[in-house]
Amino acid sequence: MDEQFTVFDQHGRSSPASEPPAVGSGLAWVRGSYSGNVHPSPFEMRVGSGMHAWFVIAELENQRGEYDAVVRTYDGQITCADLDAAVRHYFRYKEDIDARIAEHHAPIT
Repeated sequence: MDEQFTVFDQHGRSSPASEPPAVGSGLAWVRGSYSGNVHPSPFEMRVGSGMHAWFVIAELENQRGEYDAVVRTYDGQITCADLDAAVRHYFRYKEDIDARIAEHHAPIT
């Protein structure tokens, strides 16, 4: 069976796909097929070449909101349009993503 993907447009509407969208498309996506009331985990959403959206948001925070710095750091893997898709996703799941980022950036004791 071929791998399936679900692509989310700028308004959060989903559509099935046989491959992930191209880098620079500005679309978020996940592996697997989702529709109707079945939604993927907010932590599985990806942008660009397959970077997790929550990770991209953490990197954007590390770069003080400078899109160009993130794009340079991950040259060829993400564009400003893809960062926009990550930010849109972030605002839909802000509390969950903030908690995930805090968990992964917690000091080791």
